[in-house]
Amino acid sequence: MSSSAGSEQSKSSLTGSIAVTGQAGSSQVDTTDNSGGTAFTNDSFDHNMTCWVLPPYKELKRAPPPREILQHTTPPLEKLQQWVVDGLVNLIQTLYKRKHSKGEQNKLLTGGDLLMANECFPAINSSCIKGKRSSFEHNITYMFVLLLSAWTVFLNLLVIISISHFKKLHTPTNLIILPLAVDDMLVGIFLIPIKGIKQIETCWYFGDTYCGLFVIIARLLLITSLSNLVLIAVDRYMAVCHPLQYPQKMTTTKTLISICLCWFCCSVYTIWFVISNRYFNMSDKILCYGQCIVLMTSAWRFIDLIVSFIFPCTVIITAYLRIFYVVQRQVRVINSQMNGVKCVMDISVRRKTESKAALTLGIIVTAYLLCWIPFFICSQTKTVSSTTLTFLTWTIYINSGLNPIVYALFYHWFRISVKNILTLRIFQPASSLMDIGRL
Repeated sequence: MSSSAGSEQSKSSLTGSIAVTGQAGSSQVDTTDNSGGTAFTNDSFDHNMTCWVLPPYKELKRAPPPREILQHTTPPLEKLQQWVVDGLVNLIQTLYKRKHSKGEQNKLLTGGDLLMANECFPAINSSCIKGKRSSFEHNITYMFVLLLSAWTVFLNLLVIISISHFKKLHTPTNLIILPLAVDDMLVGIFLIPIKGIKQIETCWYFGDTYCGLFVIIARLLLITSLSNLVLIAVDRYMAVCHPLQYPQKMTTTKTLISICLCWFCCSVYTIWFVISNRYFNMSDKILCYGQCIVLMTSAWRFIDLIVSFIFPCTVIITAYLRIFYVVQRQVRVINSQMNGVKCVMDISVRRKTESKAALTLGIIVTAYLLCWIPFFICSQTKTVSSTTLTFLTWTIYINSGLNPIVYALFYHWFRISVKNILTLRIFQPASSLMDIGRL
């Protein structure tokens, strides 16, 4: 009878279930039976894990247990408990040794740990997943972003110092080039580094407020660039098509007022755009935490299409088509009237000068529009991939570092001023009065 009672007691002891569960920083092994259970806690476990659950004894008779269990003859509850714990400890130690020996970033523990290692914010449940990049790709991209930012800032700073320092360069046309250089330099200071970090890390680490500020700065700089190109087109149109009225209508004061007015209107429009689309509260728009995306309603999409794209591009293209038509007509007239008269020669030289300036600025405008138009069209289309939009965005940023190269190729004054800046001659007395020429 005692033997039979002991057998029944062993069966009833195994009728319960054994579950091994783990949480970050702790692990618990709970065992329960019909007569009350015991619990065992081991704080040495540092990672999430879930082990098999031993079914009740009746089910074990229908479905055989794993091979490891069959090797033992129904051990007592304490031995089985210790066997499970020892196995888990050995597993943890083995995995840690592999991780430290290989030096890999990816954890070889469980799917939960690997997912947390690839999240932007592991402590937040709704965190976005971080994209995987090799260390080589990571370093090369950071180096490219750093060099592009430094290149853009340095070259545009040379343009700003040249026009600001030398008084001979304080012309209406150069005063319009000056804010364009300031705009491009700010792109190199703010947009390129922040966009580069977001591109490399694939996560936005700066929060909702800075996401709204980034959208404001990005849109403001892009729109003001277009407004500066509109002013350049209008200036060249007046200089070539209405040369007699140009000195009266395009004075330095009027040019400065026009520049300030354009920047003010662009700032008001951009702030209105960002606040109306609630870019300072992205939590209800993003799919996961760690995003900073551009979203707008259909009404704002149409308004932005007119204000930021159709209107400025129409003005620029129309002005330059008219400029090149007038230039071709003037060339034919001058060639037919070349009879050695000095006044005709003077007019010819002046027209060639204005035409060269129009050609140089036309190259800058054309290059910018070739970058801007595809980007704006693709950004309005939902079927375009994010890779294409990213590539077109970077072409606009790269264009900000190319404008000074165009100045160096076509403007003689820029080459001379850069030489004086790099040789520190601008610190000499009366260096601002140096006659370096306009072209």
